[in-house]
Amino acid sequence: MTTPDEHVADAHAPERVDDERQSALFLLRRLTVEVEAFARGFAEAHELHPTDARALVAMLDAGRSGESMSPGRLARELALSSASTTALVDRLARAGHAVRRPHPTDRRRAIVEPTDGARAEGGRWFGELNRDMLAALDGFDDAEVDAFVRVTTALVDVVRRHNGDATG
Repeated sequence: MTTPDEHVADAHAPERVDDERQSALFLLRRLTVEVEAFARGFAEAHELHPTDARALVAMLDAGRSGESMSPGRLARELALSSASTTALVDRLARAGHAVRRPHPTDRRRAIVEPTDGARAEGGRWFGELNRDMLAALDGFDDAEVDAFVRVTTALVDVVRRHNGDATG
């Protein structure tokens, strides 16, 4: 009898699957599930819809990269309609988690940013996890971390491509 994981792997995999590589993908999926459960705890503790919490993370990530988050970009990143994104941003603004600001160089556009309070609360919730995950990476040399970044980037690109295929 096959497990659900084996069935999924058999249904979509080449004839011979490298067990070590397949195990690595299953482990990555397990990490994703665990991180999502942790993030869901944040959403529940702060009475946020999971999509609202994902929106905050997207805004924080954009800010860390020195980029602005427009409502249109947020809609694309979360695969939401324009109307759903407007409702999401309105909810976050009413709850004091986000603000709309005029774009600094284009008056026709707006940007959406998390408030200082949302940043601080996110830091409190995710900071220790981030520190512990960084400490776990300290056990690996630079070449191993570089390989991890290359592998993870390649896998993220594959999933994004499949997400694009799924949404048309």
